[in-house]
Amino acid sequence: MVSMEATVAGIKGTASCLALGIAIATIRSRQLKPPSELFSALAACCGLFRTLEPTSKRTAACLSSIALFRLLNDKHKHIVLSYALVELALQVYERCPQSKVLEHATSIAIASRFIYAYLLRWEWVLPSQLKIVDKQACLSPEILAAARAELRYGNGSRCHAFHPNKSCAKFLRDECFNHVQSGAKIFLPIHAIAAFFAWKNQRLDMSKQVVDYVKSIFCLLGSFVFPLVGSCMIPLQNHEQAIFLASLTPNIAQLIEPPKRRLTIRKAIASYSLITVFYQLKEYKCFSTITRHQVITLATIIYATCMVYLLEHPERQNRWLMYALYGHDIRQAKNKKISNQEYIVGNKEIIPSQSN
Repeated sequence: MVSMEATVAGIKGTASCLALGIAIATIRSRQLKPPSELFSALAACCGLFRTLEPTSKRTAACLSSIALFRLLNDKHKHIVLSYALVELALQVYERCPQSKVLEHATSIAIASRFIYAYLLRWEWVLPSQLKIVDKQACLSPEILAAARAELRYGNGSRCHAFHPNKSCAKFLRDECFNHVQSGAKIFLPIHAIAAFFAWKNQRLDMSKQVVDYVKSIFCLLGSFVFPLVGSCMIPLQNHEQAIFLASLTPNIAQLIEPPKRRLTIRKAIASYSLITVFYQLKEYKCFSTITRHQVITLATIIYATCMVYLLEHPERQNRWLMYALYGHDIRQAKNKKISNQEYIVGNKEIIPSQSN
């Protein structure tokens, strides 16, 4: 039986998501607008979860994830499903013996896969993700189009495709400068927000924040420039082989970042790569007979199963996402519960000793 308190919590969750969606849509269009499909889906998910969670956590996770997945558009379906699968894989891996060699090998393979798809099979990449990576690449649309056409269909010079009017040295120097500028703009708000939340919880170490900010800039720089250096330096006429070798280098740039941020980057790349696998499978004839309804149904079941498993331990997930879902800090609640249990156990041990 759903309590009145849970119902009120569900209504608050729904209202909060809708209000945020309306605010964002209004700011973007500069006039009052209804929330987007994404925030409508999040509102339904959050409200349903908060209403049912006190009664049954698994039922709440299952039904709310089904509601979310069904209400999202196809682009967002791909994204949330891929992230759920990546998180599930990480949870399973944590139960296995840890291996740094396996972690780095997997990271290299995933990054290599995405770079291959990005440059040679760009139709496998979501248009929104392709647009984001194109912007971060700091290359003009004309250069990118010419380079992709050459890499996929031609057998000419990669250097002529990437920098037709520049030498390799000048091109790489300009790219380094452009990526430093781009990285500074991209990571400034991200690190500013992180610093704000860190300042709220503990004393802020400005030198560490600045160092982390610079590390992120150089990580982005290396992720894009290292493959370009490899493309210019590798003396192979076969473009696929050259791109494969060049795509092994971005993992080196990721080592600059702290482990926690590096894991976040790798999860994002893994999610992007997983989506390319789906689009690749669609090209095979054996999957052409499967209807859209069957695909959506199967994907919904997979996503709901993943979320039921992942929400068994919400304290392991992103803190702020769980805060939005539950309406409170789940980690603090977990720690408080553990402290209360330890206090009760301690009292039970003290009472018999006093009676003796």
